[in-house]
Amino acid sequence: MAAISTHALATACTQNLAATRGAEKPISVEGVAKLFQVIGNHYIVDMSSRLGATDSQSTYFFEGMIFGFCPIANRYKAFSIAPSLESGTFQMQFAEIPIVPDLCYAIGSGTAGFLKLNEELSKSHPDPGVMTTLAEMVRREVQPDVGGHLQIGICTRTGFSAHPFINLGDGPGKRFLSFLGWDVSSATEALDGFRIGYRAVSTF
Repeated sequence: MAAISTHALATACTQNLAATRGAEKPISVEGVAKLFQVIGNHYIVDMSSRLGATDSQSTYFFEGMIFGFCPIANRYKAFSIAPSLESGTFQMQFAEIPIVPDLCYAIGSGTAGFLKLNEELSKSHPDPGVMTTLAEMVRREVQPDVGGHLQIGICTRTGFSAHPFINLGDGPGKRFLSFLGWDVSSATEALDGFRIGYRAVSTF
């Protein structure tokens, strides 16, 4: 809940940025990441203040990664935000992630399982790769709280965009586009004839 709220509010804020006259310039990826940090900190503290006496204070904790092409640094940059309870005081930590070739930065509840499976596959495969390991993880259903539906986003100099998947369906002619397993065609009638997605990634 805190993660979704943080994403929604931070996105709304970045769509309403204003600059002082004479100081107009693009915002850096670091600036956007720090906005997510501040808003995430706010939501976790706010929601945690309503917990019952027997509830865990980490109920609303979440980790996040903010990345993209930075027009200020003129290169791709990435930052992480993560909850910390050092010295008994909550704070959303902020750190830059060094971007190097073949980087894999795993976060979330499936991190340990993913890294363990990747190590297992590396013994029988010279380079299992991120997608190979992820596909095997979903196939085995080794992480019960992961829905089994892939997400993919593509980051370029013009921005970041999420793309739907082309699914095989139940047979020939049954292919369909989906976001997180949801068939987007089910909303076509509600969109005045528009369709969702003009670019897609194949899963086969």
